[in-house]
Amino acid sequence: MKTFLTFEYPVKNPWTNVYGLARSILACGTMLTLLFNTAKILFPVVSQSQVPNLTESLLYRLNFFFLFRDHGEIGRFLAVFLLLLVVIGYRPRLTAIFHAWISLSFMRYSIFIEGGDQLTGILSTLMLPIALTDSRTWHWQKEIKVSRFFNNDYLKLFLLSLYIFIRLQVSVVYLHAATAKFGVTEWINGTAVYYWFNDPAFGLNYWVGRIIHPLLNIPFFVFTLSWGTMALELMLFMGLFVEPKKRKYLLYAGLFFHICIFIVHGLFTFFFAMAGALILYLRPISDQYDFSWLVKKFTIHKGSD
Repeated sequence: MKTFLTFEYPVKNPWTNVYGLARSILACGTMLTLLFNTAKILFPVVSQSQVPNLTESLLYRLNFFFLFRDHGEIGRFLAVFLLLLVVIGYRPRLTAIFHAWISLSFMRYSIFIEGGDQLTGILSTLMLPIALTDSRTWHWQKEIKVSRFFNNDYLKLFLLSLYIFIRLQVSVVYLHAATAKFGVTEWINGTAVYYWFNDPAFGLNYWVGRIIHPLLNIPFFVFTLSWGTMALELMLFMGLFVEPKKRKYLLYAGLFFHICIFIVHGLFTFFFAMAGALILYLRPISDQYDFSWLVKKFTIHKGSD
């Protein structure tokens, strides 16, 4: 059985459109957050008296958004532009540094972050060596010419080991998400979903509530949904040990799970973070996507006169 520790010889190409798609999705989440929220909302001014010696840290001074602290809107739109280059897949070698820099900066500088922003910062950093050695013009390309300097098995094994580390990171996210609930009484007795769905900040919106609220009066429905959530998170953790060919079913289940979270709780950008993470986690890196149908759709063919 092939596990996450399996390598094949000859060593496979680590620069595929699988990691390219994940990059685009991760960058899209941060880009949309920056696009639809002003700098005053995302980066309120923090005085030195509130956090002593805050700006003395070198890492803080190198923060992308701190550099634009006096011109927040300029920094915000510049970040949106740079992330757009990542989303469209242009020159991963050039845009990778900006992607990691902006993601980590947002994670550290904004006061309105959630777990998805933290995971995006971590994954964009772990993918940095992969992207910096990617010579493609677009990260959607399936076939590439690799220079002699980068076309060696030692480098490829190192980059593939980063994918293993990424998979371990994502698996731990789901393991913690599941096991942390074991210490909460409401999750154990199966009533947690009822309280989350009625939460004033993260609960059901009006239209979804009209459908779901009647079901919340059915104990079996609430219990199944509560324990089903924990069971699915444990199953997603176990994806670390599932054969590559069977991981796609967990990938579909995970994507559906996070779409439901978006619909119920409105966590739109969180969906992008987890979707990108799930692709890196459960899609074999060598199992490239076929985007030829999309290219044909947008390609203008010259007809004969």
